Amino acid sequence: MQNLITLFVFTILISFSINAQQKIDIDKLNQYFDLLDKHNKIMGSINIAQGEEIVYERHVGLANIEVPIENSAEIKYRVGSISKVFTSVLIFQLIEEEKISLKSKISVFFPNLPNAENISISNLLNHSSGIFNLTNDENFRNVYTKPQSRKQLLGMIEGFEPAFETDSKHEYSNSNYVLLTLIIEALTGKSYGEIVEEKIVNKIGLENTYLGKEINIVNKEASSYSYEGTEWKVEPESDMSIPLGAGGMVSNPNDLNKFLKHLFDEKLVSSSSLQAMQDFEKDGYGRGLFKNEIDSIVVIGHSGAIDAFLANASYIPEKDLYFTVTTNGIGIPIGDVVGTMGSIILGLPVEMPNFDLKQVEIVEEELEKYDGVYACSGFPLEITLTTTDGVLYAQATGQDAFPLKPYEDRHFKFDLAGITLIFGEDEKGGVDYKTFVMKQGAGKYEFKRK
Repeated sequence: MQNLITLFVFTILISFSINAQQKIDIDKLNQYFDLLDKHNKIMGSINIAQGEEIVYERHVGLANIEVPIENSAEIKYRVGSISKVFTSVLIFQLIEEEKISLKSKISVFFPNLPNAENISISNLLNHSSGIFNLTNDENFRNVYTKPQSRKQLLGMIEGFEPAFETDSKHEYSNSNYVLLTLIIEALTGKSYGEIVEEKIVNKIGLENTYLGKEINIVNKEASSYSYEGTEWKVEPESDMSIPLGAGGMVSNPNDLNKFLKHLFDEKLVSSSSLQAMQDFEKDGYGRGLFKNEIDSIVVIGHSGAIDAFLANASYIPEKDLYFTVTTNGIGIPIGDVVGTMGSIILGLPVEMPNFDLKQVEIVEEELEKYDGVYACSGFPLEITLTTTDGVLYAQATGQDAFPLKPYEDRHFKFDLAGITLIFGEDEKGGVDYKTFVMKQGAGKYEFKRK
């Protein structure tokens, strides 16, 4: 399921062939975020910068509902795995100081870790180590809100069997970056929070970025919420002794755009180190960064998720354009938000989402009329629709099946990935079961039954 969602999220990062002087439609951006706000689809902050200039900034909803406090430029958010970019920068700084190398084996630091003698620093950075992801462990839900010592964290990771043979593939694992955190602390003799402040935050003047602790409203830190029924409900907090450099940073969009700009301006690491971070292999995995290519335009960055916080920070080298979204409550995939923002930035036609569609019930014998294999010339995978126990499922080639909810006007939705299938209309005003349009964010693909 994770592979499927990742694939679909990548497809909505449309071509960013924006003219450097093109004026961004601020009114349309505001219209979009007004709509999301009205329907309780997002709470958070947005920032778009071109070079040194902030070209758009928006804040939606509340940072804390119980007090309450509105989201603003001063509010800080947990940014989840965007923390990995900070950790990668620190590792490359240590490489430049000749305290370590990409080829260094981690058995020097973790002699009891299975297969450590075959795992390098580079394997940790680009998720090719084969170390099992601790957040996927069935017991993780029982510990993530409780303080854990470094020794306890290491013990958890050492207790896992390898997920795959080192260097055989790339598979995302938070364990890799927890171990990198421990290596940074061992080589510097300082805590991760201290070294990230010294080597990054203070060096480039970030004002709202640090390793998180327990959420503090007085410090203008947002809490995270999920929308349940008719209201936002506060989410439990991860104890920040666990994610560390894998997901423990707190920041805001302005600071994250500034961080990316300094990184790509080679103010934090050398040109050769930056190139090594961008040594993208299969599936866009770099060393602390991810790459997507749509219509030959490169988009580089990282997303993040922790508790109900979701974030995305991206850079488009060709246009010196940076855009970041940090949310503390969201009811649609963040990829939809990124894709729609991209369309508006480009000046492309944007179809605003319709949140007023009503869910309907369709009996099984009617659902079965949708069953079949569908293909699209502009999409790499076929999609098979199958009815099982009164539910219509979609399955892309080589991926897991996912359920579709039926809505009025021939719409079917999979909310987790922000996918909508809209079937055609026949000559009599009924359903044309042979065609559908798949939408996700700004992506739009026309499928026909084979």
